[in-house]
This record gives sequence, C-alpha cells and structure tokens, in this order.
Amino acid sequence: MSASEDSDVYCESIRIESKVIYADLRVNARGQYLKLSETGSKRPRSTVLLPASAVKWVYSLLDYYIRESAAGREAGHKELAVENKVFHFSVGSNERGRFLRISESGVSQLSGRHTLIIPCGGDELNGWVVLRDCIRRVGAVVEREAPEQQQLQQQQQQQSQPVADAQHAGEGGSEPRPPPPPPQPQQPPVLDVASSLVVGPGHPPPTLTTSPQGTPVLSCNGRRVFFDIGSTSRGHYMRITEAVDTVATLLEQRQQQQPHPQQAAPPPPPAGASPSQAQAHAQQYGQAPPQQRRQPQLPHGQPERQGG
Repeated sequence: MSASEDSDVYCESIRIESKVIYADLRVNARGQYLKLSETGSKRPRSTVLLPASAVKWVYSLLDYYIRESAAGREAGHKELAVENKVFHFSVGSNERGRFLRISESGVSQLSGRHTLIIPCGGDELNGWVVLRDCIRRVGAVVEREAPEQQQLQQQQQQQSQPVADAQHAGEGGSEPRPPPPPPQPQQPPVLDVASSLVVGPGHPPPTLTTSPQGTPVLSCNGRRVFFDIGSTSRGHYMRITEAVDTVATLLEQRQQQQPHPQQAAPPPPPAGASPSQAQAHAQQYGQAPPQQRRQPQLPHGQPERQGG
C-alpha cells in the first residue's frame, strides 16, 4: 500500500426506510478513519469523514438521542470535537417524521454533501438503533487492532490474495473468497455526552516550534501561524502569517509588547559631497533625499536681475 492509497478495513451497509447508510472503516498512511455515507432516492450522496478516535463518541451520541427520544425528552444540540474537526448532531422533524442530522463543519455546508439525514425509523426508533449497532461493530474493529498492525495486515493480504484466488479458481471456484463474517462485539461503555454541549477528546494542545529560519511557529487546531520580524525605513514591524488562508498582518513597533531596540542614526554624508553624492548616501541609509531649492525660471530673453 502506497502512502497515498486508502484501503478498506471493514465495510457494512444498512437500510433505514428509503435510505442506505454505508459505514466504511478505512486506513491510510495517517491512520484509520470512518467514512459514513447515506444515499436516498431524492437526495444526492452525502459523506462525512470521522477519525477513528471519534467512533466511540458517535456510538455514545446515538445512544443518547435514542434514550432521550424514547423517554419523551427533548435532546439538545451536541458538538463532537476531535482532532481538527467539529461534527454537529441535532434532531429535527418534518412531515415524514423525526430525523437526526450529522454535519461536518469547515466544509461546503450549502451543498449538503457533508450532512447526513438519518430517519428515526418510526416510533420504536429502529433506524437509529440499527445505526448505533452498526457503529458498535465498527468500534470493535477499531479497538481490536492498532493502525500499524492494520496496515501490515493489509499489505500481506494484498500480496497473498492473487495466489489464494488462483488456488481457489484451480479448485473449481470462479469467484474470489467471500469476506470474513462481521465481528460480534460486546456492549461497549457509554461515554458521558449529556452533561455538556461540546463532547469528545477535543483538539490537540497548541505547540510552539521554530522554523528553519529561526522564527517561531504556532500550531493549533490544524493551523500554523508564523511570526516574522522585519524593518523598513518607517521602523520595525511584525508579520503574522496564517498558513491556511495565507493572511498576513503587520503590527507597528509601538503595538508590540517587546519592541526591538532602535537602530543607531546613520552617519552624515562626507564633507564636501556633491548633491548627487548626498542623495545616494541618503538612499543607502533609508533617508529621504534633501530637497533642493528650485531656481525660478525667467522669461526668455529677460536678463537676470543683479543684487541691489
């Protein structure tokens, strides 16, 4: 498996009313993630990508909405913060019944392609229960093996699969071997998601590093902010650049908490320097050239007036 190639670890599909939900646990060079998609007859395919560490929180949130709705209580809006993403969970209703909306922030929300609409499945909430059980099976695969072991097994399986298929075909089989049966996990622990609006492991803590040029770099929530000090003829400044949107902000020296020491005044031009030499000297040290007095122009043919 190459660094840019994604492989399937576990796949499952379920049907809820007129929709089909796909839960694909995949792995790449960065680790495992869950690709959750839904399709319907009157709606294009929508997909959200969740890190593997968010699977157990999704299970607990689904269990929370099932318990609250079954008890007749109003389940509130929840936000799941994990790594550099935030996922929003909320319950709505229309003429067809209640549904659970799962959306991913930071993407094109207007298109609706990153928002899942999960029907409840009737008064018994069978749709949400089926999805919760599906997420439980996905979580069992995540907890069973580490991502590094998953990648190694995928590589070994890809190398041995052509040989196994050839042997299977030689024995009279015309199709590849069927996939292994899904795991039968135990009931996982339910995390506390009812006590706060924002749940989940949260964002990683900010880190401060140094760039190859020796300037500080702040990394926070998947973004990198660079701090650079410079100077011009007008004084010192700080340039703050955000790597995501490439937005730079210039701060004057008086706005900085720790301004740089002022530079020494430039030396005067050499004695007896001509006006052109004085102008070149001023430009070399970032000074404005001295203003020369302009001589008034006389009409053509009029003699210059002498003193007195």
